[in-house]
Amino acid sequence: MNMPTTKEETITQRQIDSTQYWYLLKVHSRELKIAEELKMRQERGEPVDYFIPEYTVKTERSYERSYRKEVMAHDRSKSFMTVVKHKTAPKTVEVKVPFLAGYVLVYASMDYLRTLDIFMNWMYPIVRPEVYKAEQENKSVASYSVPRACQRYQTIPAFEMSQFRKVIDLHIQAGINTISLHTGLVEGDQVKVVSGPFEGFQGTLITSQGKQGGRVVIKLSDNIYYDTLTIPVDNLEVISFSKHSFHIYKKFNAYNARILTTIEHLYSDSGMTTDDIASCVAFIRRYSNLQLDSDNAKVKYYAYMLLTHTALANSGDVESYMEKCRELLNVLRTELSKASLNLYMYIATKDAAYLAKAEEIADGWKQSGSKNLSDKKFKDFLSTLDKFKVLINK
Repeated sequence: MNMPTTKEETITQRQIDSTQYWYLLKVHSRELKIAEELKMRQERGEPVDYFIPEYTVKTERSYERSYRKEVMAHDRSKSFMTVVKHKTAPKTVEVKVPFLAGYVLVYASMDYLRTLDIFMNWMYPIVRPEVYKAEQENKSVASYSVPRACQRYQTIPAFEMSQFRKVIDLHIQAGINTISLHTGLVEGDQVKVVSGPFEGFQGTLITSQGKQGGRVVIKLSDNIYYDTLTIPVDNLEVISFSKHSFHIYKKFNAYNARILTTIEHLYSDSGMTTDDIASCVAFIRRYSNLQLDSDNAKVKYYAYMLLTHTALANSGDVESYMEKCRELLNVLRTELSKASLNLYMYIATKDAAYLAKAEEIADGWKQSGSKNLSDKKFKDFLSTLDKFKVLINK
């Protein structure tokens, strides 16, 4: 296999092999025997650390004993020896079981690992996917970044390793003695945990965001992932939407009626309710750092964040999203998107200039006799425009 030769890629395979990393190693069995061997070597002061978590289960076991016994023939003329088997009564015993069946994590240099009999016979380092693919296709891996350019096997950064230890501890404390390791994931919503015991973790949501929240998959290495316990829905912040889920506008449309009702209450004599405020706070907590690529998707997002901050009287954030909306107006292509964004800016600021622009676009539809006027989206736009025009000018 061709190796990198550029000036920037100065780390050699020799340096990689002599440096200590957390290696993810595959084993077919004997995880606890490996732990005993590594513990003994660690106590002798050898340069190695390991993480092979275990838990204790109670199980019933019975033992079978065999012994030879002299038996007389039926006519008692002679005797012969036979084997008698005796099974003991079942007893409840405690048995240690590896938490990560099939995997061990060892902190050492590859040079050191190659000196161990247990490594040569029982443990198998996992080759990085891109290196394996390059080797199969006989291609160069010179384009890979340092130090991974020369690194053939799966390793785990120290920070991710500390997160993984924390997840394992939380599983054991909760009495859950298994954890799912995933490969080949389908993309889901990218989320960040903003509070609770998993605070700071970032990964892929793998269960629906219902009332109970969902589990999050965390990347452990290039092709190995693990999932957390169920995280309450209020503790999750969405970073980006799944590309393979249902259309992203549907995720926003559920909030459309809620925020317009909230603004309607804000401008009325009754004022906002506690439910209005709670929904605004929840929306900001969930989507304040959302990343979107589509300009049409940004129309909804910026508009809803603008109205939400207006409801909560966050003047600094209102001005920030007004600036984003003004910039977005310059790149929008569809008339409906432009009209909608101008309408939301009018609702937030009560500035008649934005109302005039929205009405100008709507009047153009009416004068041209556009067939789109019968579409539900256009009807909803015109209805919202008329409602808030009356409410604001009252």
